[in-house]
Amino acid sequence: MIVIYNLVVRLYGFIIRCASVKNTKAKAWVSGRKNWENKLKEQKLSKPNTIWFHCASYGEFEQGLPLIQAVKENYKNYNIVITFFSPSGYTVFNNSPLADAVYYLPLDTSVNAKKFIQLLNPNIAVFIKYEFWLNYLFELKNKQIKTYLVSATFKPHHPFFKWYGKLFVKSLHTFKTIYLQDLQSQKLLNAIQIKNTIIAGDTRFDRVTQIKNQNKDNQLISQFKNNSLLFIAGSTWPDDDDYIINSILKTKNLNFKYIIAPHEISESNIIKLEEKLKLNKINYCTYSNFNENNSLLILNCMGQLSSIYKYADLTYIGGGFGKDGIHNILESTVYLKPSSFYGNNYSKFNEIVELKALNCIINLNENNSLIDLLNNYNNLNLNEIQLKLEGYFSQRVGSTQKVLLDIFGN
Repeated sequence: MIVIYNLVVRLYGFIIRCASVKNTKAKAWVSGRKNWENKLKEQKLSKPNTIWFHCASYGEFEQGLPLIQAVKENYKNYNIVITFFSPSGYTVFNNSPLADAVYYLPLDTSVNAKKFIQLLNPNIAVFIKYEFWLNYLFELKNKQIKTYLVSATFKPHHPFFKWYGKLFVKSLHTFKTIYLQDLQSQKLLNAIQIKNTIIAGDTRFDRVTQIKNQNKDNQLISQFKNNSLLFIAGSTWPDDDDYIINSILKTKNLNFKYIIAPHEISESNIIKLEEKLKLNKINYCTYSNFNENNSLLILNCMGQLSSIYKYADLTYIGGGFGKDGIHNILESTVYLKPSSFYGNNYSKFNEIVELKALNCIINLNENNSLIDLLNNYNNLNLNEIQLKLEGYFSQRVGSTQKVLLDIFGN
């Protein structure tokens, strides 16, 4: 089975290299890994110990950030090295002051894994949520390096629970501890004799609460909102944008202003969104070319969305039209405001299932549309939603401290 896995990994690397000729993301993926061995050899780490955090992309880094910050603050004799699989994380955080070094993770071949771990020589390795690179995990086990998986969830459709999943089950034994988000994941793992687990919750609750408590002001967004109600659509894809634009055109509630924050903010994607708005004669501006008199603002920059949700009266979280599902709804609901989303592809997101059961988020394709929601905003029971969300978050913060104390033991 490991032979097949290695063939698939090499085939993936080949496909990415071919795609890099035309695709900018693939090009960044390939170019970022060039000369990785020399970069690692030349890196001078000054502290006696090293903790290695691996994150797939931007979202996983945000999820692991409270833990990384806690290590930085409390364990100053550790170098912090962060690796990313995807350009979406590396390009944003490669100069993070939290890290002593940031790299792309080399392709998961046996040779690369042995070289990388030998050169880095970590005392502790921490993988965030979903990363199971088998050659790296087996090499960490061979080197007797304590390895942890943080904020993990497991679902019945995952390969660990299929007839072909024995090799992946074996990889779970490489972790000293798997910190889980929920009891259901623990039950699934217990059924395949994986006992090295602790239910510690989801560090994203700590992260979004941290952002909320920073209470960053944004004068531009405040000025744009003025005395209007504000609808913020975050992490949208083109199908989301079409749905939102159509809803705006048909809403009768003129008290709203709108912000659309696309998931992809490349120049070509922003231009396509602008063309849609022009075609529908919606007066708009961009964050970088601001005009407070327009009714819609395109947030065409990174790093602002999670903090500007505090200005929203109503939010929409994108991703429901795609196969990957809804994006991070905790970023908006932490502000105790009503949030909505489109689609039924949310079963893998515990927080959406739980919040929906509490009736404090709104699924727009069941009994109502975004048009209905905008028109009938004044009929929402905002106090009830706020109280439910407040209780929900207060019960779930603290995962970071649980993990930190278990890893370091003090």
